[in-house]
Amino acid sequence: MTQASLFALSSRYEGMPNALLEAAAAGLHIVALPSSEGVVDLLRGQPGIWLAEAISADALTQALLAALETLQPGERFAHEFVEPFRLDRAIAAYESLIDEVLREAQA
Repeated sequence: MTQASLFALSSRYEGMPNALLEAAAAGLHIVALPSSEGVVDLLRGQPGIWLAEAISADALTQALLAALETLQPGERFAHEFVEPFRLDRAIAAYESLIDEVLREAQA
């Protein structure tokens, strides 16, 4: 992803889009189909994101063209929405959950 200028999520359905999160962590601009409510909730209204209006090739094409008219090659973007998904935070959340379950089991 270091040489990419843009990440396109062309999936018709996504549960947890790990590749999208990796692209966001790498600072890439993102074009995506509204492949699930989770993806839409995560991306809607975020700067540096072009969310297609529908799940279709035409909608994806329009979003890609809009993005390509705006971005500069090599440009990176800080996507704040990716922060909760960073490895250190995920590990801390799992540890906290495990501790809570163990406390409840001992009570």
